[in-house]
Amino acid sequence: MGGHMLQMIHAFHMSEHRWEVLETHRDPLWGYPCGRCYHGFVQQGSRVFIMGGYNEGQILGDMWRLELRTLCWTALCCHLPQNVYFHSTAVTTSGCLYCFGGVRALQADCSRTADLYKMWLCVPSLEVMCCEAVRHYARHSPLFSRQHLARYGLPKNILASIFS
Repeated sequence: MGGHMLQMIHAFHMSEHRWEVLETHRDPLWGYPCGRCYHGFVQQGSRVFIMGGYNEGQILGDMWRLELRTLCWTALCCHLPQNVYFHSTAVTTSGCLYCFGGVRALQADCSRTADLYKMWLCVPSLEVMCCEAVRHYARHSPLFSRQHLARYGLPKNILASIFS
């Protein structure tokens, strides 16, 4: 995805070993995302998310989703807490997006950040939510030690997830 409006995207056909240009469909309210470079990009299943980036002297903080089956763009109602480019993004198998670092300003000093942001792209499973809650509280209470939780009957795979 380059520096042009993302109405057209390039797709590589693995089986045919060739590139093709595909036309996407606009968000009914917001149109297409503006072209950008140095943006974050993750894929979760049949959905691709882009966030932030740089376009013609402007640092971006918007977030968009492209449904690969229909090639329809959707502008998300959320934005990155700070507009950034040259940031790192990753998504977990349970749908948690992480955005780390990036450049916040156009000055010569680059004004880099080491901030880490987290956002769920979908509703996580109850198991994932419970593990996150126990992991959060385990840091602050001896009642949530691995030994205590094992005595309470938590399965080994959950314990491994919490204390990994």
